[in-house]
Amino acid sequence: MRKVFIKYDPYEMKSMVYVDGKEIQKNKHCDPNLKKYLDSNVHMPIQSWIDPIERDGWKGLLETLCLMGDKDIVIEFAGRKIDYESVKESLNIQNAKRNLNAKLEFCELVEEIIPDTEMRKNIEDVINLMLTDEFEEIVKESNSSELICKYEKLKTTYEEIEAEEFRIVFTGTYSSGKSSTINALIGKNILPTASGTCTAKICKIIHATSDVAFAKVKYEYNGKTKEIDCMDEIAVQEKIKSAEDAVETITVFTDLSKLYPANVEKDFNLVIIDTPGTDSATGNDTEKMEEEYKRLSKKSHIEITKEVLKSKQKEMVVLISDDKLEDDNIVELLDIIEESAEEDDGNFNDRFLFVMNMCDSLSYSNQGETLGNYVKNFIANIKKVPNSSRIRNIVNPRVFPITSGAALAVVNGFTTEPGMEEGMTKKAELYGYYESFCKKVYFHDPAKLEQNFSQYIEEIKIKYGNYHNYCLEKQSAVSEAKKYAYEQQLSGDLSIPERVMIHSGIPALETAIQEYIKSYAYPIKVRQLLSCFTDILVELSSLNELKMETLDEAKKCYSGAVSNREKIEAEEKEIKERKDTLIKVKGKMNFVKGKVDKIKETIPEINKIRSIFYGIQNGIANRVNGKTEVLKEEGNSIIASISKEMDSLLGQINDIVHEVKNKKREETNELYKTFILYLNELEQAGLMNNGAFSLKDTVAYQELVDKEHFFNPVETTRDETNYKKGHIEFSYGIGNFFDSIGRAWKTRKEPETVKRTYINIEKYISENINPIEAKVDKYVEKLKNDYQSDIKSLKEDTKERVDKVIALIKEKDIAIAEMVNVAKHIAMDEQNCKTEIEKLESIEKYLECLISKISYIQL
Repeated sequence: MRKVFIKYDPYEMKSMVYVDGKEIQKNKHCDPNLKKYLDSNVHMPIQSWIDPIERDGWKGLLETLCLMGDKDIVIEFAGRKIDYESVKESLNIQNAKRNLNAKLEFCELVEEIIPDTEMRKNIEDVINLMLTDEFEEIVKESNSSELICKYEKLKTTYEEIEAEEFRIVFTGTYSSGKSSTINALIGKNILPTASGTCTAKICKIIHATSDVAFAKVKYEYNGKTKEIDCMDEIAVQEKIKSAEDAVETITVFTDLSKLYPANVEKDFNLVIIDTPGTDSATGNDTEKMEEEYKRLSKKSHIEITKEVLKSKQKEMVVLISDDKLEDDNIVELLDIIEESAEEDDGNFNDRFLFVMNMCDSLSYSNQGETLGNYVKNFIANIKKVPNSSRIRNIVNPRVFPITSGAALAVVNGFTTEPGMEEGMTKKAELYGYYESFCKKVYFHDPAKLEQNFSQYIEEIKIKYGNYHNYCLEKQSAVSEAKKYAYEQQLSGDLSIPERVMIHSGIPALETAIQEYIKSYAYPIKVRQLLSCFTDILVELSSLNELKMETLDEAKKCYSGAVSNREKIEAEEKEIKERKDTLIKVKGKMNFVKGKVDKIKETIPEINKIRSIFYGIQNGIANRVNGKTEVLKEEGNSIIASISKEMDSLLGQINDIVHEVKNKKREETNELYKTFILYLNELEQAGLMNNGAFSLKDTVAYQELVDKEHFFNPVETTRDETNYKKGHIEFSYGIGNFFDSIGRAWKTRKEPETVKRTYINIEKYISENINPIEAKVDKYVEKLKNDYQSDIKSLKEDTKERVDKVIALIKEKDIAIAEMVNVAKHIAMDEQNCKTEIEKLESIEKYLECLISKISYIQL
């Protein structure tokens, strides 16, 4: 019998696995994938790695355990009940689906972490107690400036975190079905859907319940707002469609409970954002006025997506597109997603959902065509970088083939054939999607299937080759357990609409959103709430313990238990030893600073951009050979060649910028590792502790080692010509390059007119290529300056942190010495000493009570 003990911290998203008392990742035969998932620096929900992961060749935890020999396995789990249930379900499904024949025994949950809802309630209770006058007095008596400063902001910080929204952005091309997908997911037909352009404005849907109206619609324009109560879905659609041009954002407040996991909706602010189509910034309507263009572009889908992906809450992006993913704006969105994935080391890739809509229209007339192959091609196109051999670093893209039209018909109850008088209605349109998709899945129309489904299904599975190609849930990126659950449902007694809904892929997409909220988003919010005050409690507790210790020592000394001479000698020896250690550490500090200084602030890769462009420019000059005009045929050939070379240039620029970003990320990681190693040496030298007090327990220390603050330092201004410090950000790719040259290339017009047979090639080059030269030079210089500025800033910040740690040690040593003197003075008066001890014991119990409310087993 093999005993397996799994510990999981849901708020840090870290796991540990012990097999027969030993950490599994320390076994030399441990699967390298499992070592990666269990690495202490990796934040990965247990639900993300316990199942098989095809991209890694990981076959799941159970198969790994079975390969160790004994298949008689006892599982013990420490963590949340909800996570243990996920583990049980996953291991049981792996056992059944993969024929592993393991004998699994699941023990009672140990070291249970209370449910999130209870933890949230406890956090609220602790915050309320911390905001009392009694607690404020304890904080003031600490004399710790950083602690007091953080405490003063506690109420504001807590309220800001509580009020934070969790946004899910739906983006994609025009007519990709974003609105119909959202309607199907939330179970309400509130967003207008039609062929062609629908959502021309940003539309936010915020969870809210009301006894008065079905929904409330709010317009925002020119700094003003207008709110309208709507009694039904049609009224909401009408208000969205009739919004005036001046309206910038439309907000709909309605019940979104359908998208929430159980026990979450009351304290989790869910917001869905439906963006205009990706080509809305340039617009399909050529008659749009310039001011309208500016207004529509002010906060495009690109800017919203950037904003969401940079948020601490790790919010979601749902990209809906056809299987080609060739639209320029879609490519830019994929660049942004890749950048975000790399920043997070792939730990939060589950927040990117890639949706293939309208899969009911896929054709399987050619041999070998399958839904699985369409999905593989879609994934290949996600990873493909235009005009480059580089593969996009989006690991294991989560793809969801769906048909929102058929699902929306089921949501609306339009599953019976409409009458003649309903021929031109929305019901008829949606029923058409429903009937067509039903026939594609089951070959027969819904009415025939309703008569005797069990009679047809076995024959369909055997004889009808396309059956599996339209069971979209089978190719959805959900867990094996969920796919097994769909199989079980479909083998039971379901109506035809219920079956069509499962096959539409919409429930799988809904599950992915709910699972992400449950496993990632909600725990992240709880962690944020905990982080706004736990270090205050820890430092106060540590200080209180130190005060009790110093008072006890002073009392012993005063009572004669320890001679005064012995005490003075011991104190003097300790002070000398700490001073000697600090002198030694100063040498180490200078060594670390020297190591930081050696990191280069320039990289040669950036100069490649200029040389590549000049190479293309020289090639064009050689081909034109000084001619002013050429025959149209020759001119078109030259222009086609230029176009091909410019596309290649843009691909190479994108690759170089990607290199630059990765180099900056590597250097930042190196700086952080150097800093942490330095702190470890200080700890080994004994400088982090002073009696019962640990520097690591202080608010100031935690701020210094915070990795997020280290990697994203506060931006500062340089001078009046550079209003905001430049950083290598998402937009340093093709999109930004084009913006900087006025879109001179992509928006060019053919230079010939109908009547001319010659092309003025000199003018073409003068207007389209030569202006780019100056922009390329400026672009290269800006990229170099920004890289240099960023690395220089990070180096200075690291050296400042090195100094701050030593300064913090000295500051706390002085504070502790003062505390010792105060304790000596108190110990001289027996009654005062007794009163002070009672006070400290009371504070200790008070703090222990608060800490116990929010404590859990951390890894």
